[in-house]
Amino acid sequence: METNVLEGEKLKQAIAIYKSGKVAKKQLRAETLKKRKKFLLRFEKFLSTVDWVFNEETARGFIGSMRTRKDGKPSALTSIKTYIGDLRAFNRWCIDQRYLSVHFTQWIPKPPEAETMPEPVLLQGDIIDKAIILGTTPGRFDNKKTRFIKNESRIVQQFLRKTGRRRSEVFTLRGSDLHPDDVVPSYWYTQKGGKRTSRPIPADMIDEMRKRQHKEKVFEVTPETTIKHLRDGLKAQGIDEKIVNHTLRKLFAIERNNHGETIYDIAQVLGNTIKIVERHYLSNDISKIADTVNNSMAIRNGLSIEKNIDTAMKNLRNIFKGSRYQKVRLNMKDGMIVFEIPLTKEGKKELESSE
Repeated sequence: METNVLEGEKLKQAIAIYKSGKVAKKQLRAETLKKRKKFLLRFEKFLSTVDWVFNEETARGFIGSMRTRKDGKPSALTSIKTYIGDLRAFNRWCIDQRYLSVHFTQWIPKPPEAETMPEPVLLQGDIIDKAIILGTTPGRFDNKKTRFIKNESRIVQQFLRKTGRRRSEVFTLRGSDLHPDDVVPSYWYTQKGGKRTSRPIPADMIDEMRKRQHKEKVFEVTPETTIKHLRDGLKAQGIDEKIVNHTLRKLFAIERNNHGETIYDIAQVLGNTIKIVERHYLSNDISKIADTVNNSMAIRNGLSIEKNIDTAMKNLRNIFKGSRYQKVRLNMKDGMIVFEIPLTKEGKKELESSE
């Protein structure tokens, strides 16, 4: 017989166990438990008004009650989407623990993705790099503590920018996780889901990480502070965008893809599947489409000479990328593009054998 209702003391018992996180398929992160308890606080308050009955009707009633804020204004659709997701997670857990046998919350529709997904902010890498510096540059009257926090914020933002890590993976790093003197200098971190994994320390940050390997926390600053400094750096450039630390992760994936790295390798670094990288990190990159759109004489005629030369030099660099030529320098001299092409060892042997 299908069980499609959970009520009374049995429901209270299920909520208490679910809240503790002790009965789970994998160890839950502190942040996940915190969000779960926040949801259950609201859910329990609602259940007390419906005699502690959890079924499809009361589940819909709970979501309905969440559509209006305390001040009478409608709740954001993203909040409604989150509540439905939380409710479905609890329903699935109850099924796993044999409290229920019907996943009735799946029939509560989430708001359309087009109405809940914010437009992605994909700024150029040099703009982000400049924002990191500008937002963390000490002011004239900053005290010692503020200067320390800004320096920490700059270093952690650069680490996020160069590793592609999630903020939860970086802000929980301990000094003992750093191994700057290994054959391949590396750090260990806890992935989303609880798995422990190691990744290389960026080559230009090895010395900085060596200084931090005996600290309790590697970075002594909060995620919220780093976001504020990043946004301050953008505002200093006249850009008012509400970007977050995760933006640096998306930029990491897009840049590596544009530099010729395979999606498989990018997924390995990020700790994601190829499917997720393609769908969530690279799908919004329109740089290649832009090349197609701008491949028109009508557009080129409307551009300045300097802009057309920049485009030509970019295309030439792409031609030489991955060839036997180690490095191609393209410079402007007397209105002409000058090539400086040092050969690799193989290229030199080929040239000598042809003479």
